[in-house]
Amino acid sequence: MGQGQEVHARQYIEQAMRQGSWVLLQNCHLSLDYINELPTLLAGLRTESESHCRFTTDALSYTDTVDESVIEQHTPQPNMSYTSSIKPVASDQFRLWIITKDHSRFPVNCLQMPVKFTN
Repeated sequence: MGQGQEVHARQYIEQAMRQGSWVLLQNCHLSLDYINELPTLLAGLRTESESHCRFTTDALSYTDTVDESVIEQHTPQPNMSYTSSIKPVASDQFRLWIITKDHSRFPVNCLQMPVKFTN
């Protein structure tokens, strides 16, 4: 991670969530503002096993079951803000690996996320 890499990281993470692949973010201590966004993004996810919903396009359209017989489609428009109570769905195989050096400003909420490896 470094200057300008946040855009690429977002794209790869969104793609990996849909496809069930892994993303490795290295040198995250160099991009603390972006790393501060990750817990919010990840906390808002549902897994495939938790939901009947899933991404429908690369443009981040979502389908959500309103009740057993009604499906409502929500499609954000380009260059417009979009807020919804619908949470994006991540594949059960999606993994995000974060590698960082020790940094006093590294977000504590990232350190408290479920699985950590240290040496």
